[in-house]
Amino acid sequence: MSQSRSAPRSVLFRRVHDVDEHQDTGEDDAEDLDDEPQAPAHLRDAAEQLLAHARTGRRRSRSARTDQERLIGVLQLLGQLNDQRLDAGGLFTSDPEPRDEAERRDLADSERAFIIHCAEQLAVIASAALEFAIELTASFDDHSTPTQARDDAVDELRAELLSELAIHTLRPAMDPLQPRKRDVAEHLGLIVLPSAALDIADAAHELTQHRFPGQAAITTTYLAAQLISAADEIAAAANYHHWPALDDA
Repeated sequence: MSQSRSAPRSVLFRRVHDVDEHQDTGEDDAEDLDDEPQAPAHLRDAAEQLLAHARTGRRRSRSARTDQERLIGVLQLLGQLNDQRLDAGGLFTSDPEPRDEAERRDLADSERAFIIHCAEQLAVIASAALEFAIELTASFDDHSTPTQARDDAVDELRAELLSELAIHTLRPAMDPLQPRKRDVAEHLGLIVLPSAALDIADAAHELTQHRFPGQAAITTTYLAAQLISAADEIAAAANYHHWPALDDA
């Protein structure tokens, strides 16, 4: 797909419904910055890890050479996790009642392992979404080396990612997820994965039909923020503090 490189990034990354119709004074801007909410430190740290990992392009670029292929790769990862959650907590899936304490411990270990896997996979998908966003953003830079263009893209996308994470922390709190496989599988199936798939559909439309295809980078950056928040919620259910765990194997 040919991409117009004449539009400045400030235009490419402007979310139409977020643009104010009035000009603020410098003092108002300073006050807004002081009052701007911040994501929790552990989420900011997770975001930095995922940005650093995605910037290298190690995970998906070996097989994906175009923007469309990278975006399809994100969708495929979502599909894989959906298959796994169906296997774990689908309508026709049931776990046998443990017969003794040993089986009860084994079941608990199995459920915790599944919950941890889900949190880690959401981090992997977030990293793939960020890689798409970084590569797309960098493709509009005709003057820098590929490495510098990716570094610059990370700098531009970081603010969007952290801002969106902060917004997620302001939303009304839901009841904590219970550390049960079926509960987590249901949460993924009803909330996390359908929302992510809609974001991918929006990004695909923006990439191929939008006047400014760079908007797809912002959409997938917001997707990454949603996945990071969801991964954190799921990891908390298992009292798991070592995510994001990214594996290039």
